[in-house]
Amino acid sequence: MPVISAPAKDDPDLLHRSIMDVLRLIREDLAMDMVLITIHVDDQVVVSHAAAAAEECNIEGLSHPRELSICQRVLEGRLPAVIPDMAALKQTHDVPPTPVAPAAFMAVPVVLSCGRHYGVLCCLKSTPMPELDERHHRRLQMSAQHIARLVDEAG
Repeated sequence: MPVISAPAKDDPDLLHRSIMDVLRLIREDLAMDMVLITIHVDDQVVVSHAAAAAEECNIEGLSHPRELSICQRVLEGRLPAVIPDMAALKQTHDVPPTPVAPAAFMAVPVVLSCGRHYGVLCCLKSTPMPELDERHHRRLQMSAQHIARLVDEAG
């Protein structure tokens, strides 16, 4: 993955663009339809950044209740972090309905150097991905660490 330089401390637009560059790279590298970052705002989960295969699929700003968030359930350990086939998982787990219904899904937390939880890096595909495994999850974890570094360096 190419190195993306840290944004200047006084340029939030540059931070947003840098994070979007990382999301686009992840989406292409992992062959996903969408990669996004969700953040918690009160009792809602809000999409703060999103890169989709179809540019008209901009879901930034979309929100839904935290208790209905797949990302939240992954963080709480109620759902696995790697879900190659959501339909198969629904047979054994309580999966909430979501505004965007993935057939394959992965999520990792984005944790800043101070230990503060910044958000959740998620990726999804509209078709099952039987090949989705721990190797893909490690790549997503590395990307979350890179995003955390960008946020840390931007202040």
